Amino acid sequence: MRLRRRLALLFVVTPSVMIAVAFVVTWQAFRHAQERQLDHALLARAHHRAQLVARDGEQALAQETLPEAPATDLDELVQYSAIYRVDGSVVAATENLGIPPPSLQLLGFLKSANAAIPREQAGLEFSIRGNVLRGVLVHVDLDRGPGQRLLLLAASRSDIDTDTWYLVRLMAAVWVGATACALVIGWWLGGYLSRSIEVISATARRVGQGHLSERVPNTKDMAESEIRSLAEDLNDMIDQLSRLLDLSRRFVSHAAHELRSPLAALRGELELALHRPRSLEEYRAAIREALGDTERLISLAEDLLTLARLESATRRCEGSSFPLQAAFDDALRDSAAAHSSTVRIDASFLDLQIVGHRADIRRLLRNLLDNAVRHSPQDGVITVRATRRSPVPDVKAAPAQEVVLTVEDQGPGVPSELREKIFEPFFRGEKEREDSGAGLGLCIAREIVRAHGGTLTCEAGPHGGARFVVTLRGNESFAQRRTRANGEDERGN
Repeated sequence: MRLRRRLALLFVVTPSVMIAVAFVVTWQAFRHAQERQLDHALLARAHHRAQLVARDGEQALAQETLPEAPATDLDELVQYSAIYRVDGSVVAATENLGIPPPSLQLLGFLKSANAAIPREQAGLEFSIRGNVLRGVLVHVDLDRGPGQRLLLLAASRSDIDTDTWYLVRLMAAVWVGATACALVIGWWLGGYLSRSIEVISATARRVGQGHLSERVPNTKDMAESEIRSLAEDLNDMIDQLSRLLDLSRRFVSHAAHELRSPLAALRGELELALHRPRSLEEYRAAIREALGDTERLISLAEDLLTLARLESATRRCEGSSFPLQAAFDDALRDSAAAHSSTVRIDASFLDLQIVGHRADIRRLLRNLLDNAVRHSPQDGVITVRATRRSPVPDVKAAPAQEVVLTVEDQGPGVPSELREKIFEPFFRGEKEREDSGAGLGLCIAREIVRAHGGTLTCEAGPHGGARFVVTLRGNESFAQRRTRANGEDERGN
């Protein structure tokens, strides 16, 4: 069932049921209130008439007006009266009860002649010639005995039934009108809401069919904040999906290009080596060239696998605690800086412990060092600094602190418009296009940092070069834990 019909049905059923229940309760309460009001009036009039009968005899039964009688609604109603003995026989009765008047046994108010009759009974209903009456039964004589008399006073309940059915018709008309209004409002509201949802659904279907340029139009004009938020979130999701698919296509294209170049070179060298007979030294040279291209292929494949592993990680790496100095020493031995005589490394570390995977942190540092060496001038200096920073301002002794690592070179720097692009896979500037790198080093470095719950950014250095800032989770060293414990003991004392 469509949303519009469901909303219309909901708007009809819910208020209709509630109104119907309220009307039934109101009808019952109104009917009972009318009956109680009539019973109270009959009892008051019956006791007064019983006193007159006890004083003046049965002839007082026929009096149409009673002296000193309280004013009640019975003055406008036809009254039916009769006097009975306790055995149920009729003593006297008004003519409107019929000739002969019915006995108490016939009316059903006396089960047997010996049955005890209460001093007063109300709510007695019976029918006389098709007219439904409601009456009360009271004692005329206080002394019990065979001659004790009872007075029956009744009035037609037609007014009660008329008022009740008028109320029922009125409530039915209100219920029909409320149901019709609810149906109209529900149908309109369902159409109003479903139009926006149908636009969102149609956009999602077109995107699912491959039209990534589709967006939900006029999101600012949607009055409902929830639907507007849904439309904007869908547009953001489509933008992100489009960007990811574009990155995936470019990644595949660049990966194929980077793989094709060393494969073509390897194939050319092997074909050239087989083209004509060669000496042993020439074969060795060809094999060395092929081995170099093979190593480039292996390095590129490892970088692609590393990047795929890091990008597919669904949660932050936990790892273990280890000294940052040790990871830097390992990275320095493996980096290009260890084999370069044109640059100098100026490193300064505190007694810092970080949490993560040591192999990944070593790869991060090596990539940053290789990038700095590649862009450093002759006799340049690469500055590496690591400091501790509390994530909570003004709390220097916080047990869980951040480690801020900076790698700064003296190269030409990175233009501000390229400081995010350099972290994309296979991105290389004009100078880097001449090198043999695939443009994955900084991308892998950022993914490693993200996997460890940190950040990696590029900014301008104070001396014009590029400065890479890494923020990682830190951990306390033994000396720090001892100092913090001593401080807590002193505060406790």
